[in-house]
Amino acid sequence: MEKMYQTRRIYLLLIYSALIIFLSLIVTDALAFNIDQGVKAATDPLLKGIKDHWGKAVAISGVTTAIVSDGDMRTRAVRAGIGCGASGAVVMAVLGFFT
Repeated sequence: MEKMYQTRRIYLLLIYSALIIFLSLIVTDALAFNIDQGVKAATDPLLKGIKDHWGKAVAISGVTTAIVSDGDMRTRAVRAGIGCGASGAVVMAVLGFFT
């Protein structure tokens, strides 16, 4: 009796797995799209915005660093320069990564 239940369980498992495989193939065929074009469509506006406005972002980060940091004027200027350099490096890394 126990062997009959195990055989039936294995049989049902095979049927369910075949059904899942069949349905997943239908879904992948129905939803087939070009991944390269999807990635390009998602990243092109981002890259265009970065290329057009990266100088403003670097200046804003430097000014913000100068305003928020504490200390005398020399210390603030040094920190603003470091902030500008760091944000410029990040922008160049992002552009280098995506292009």
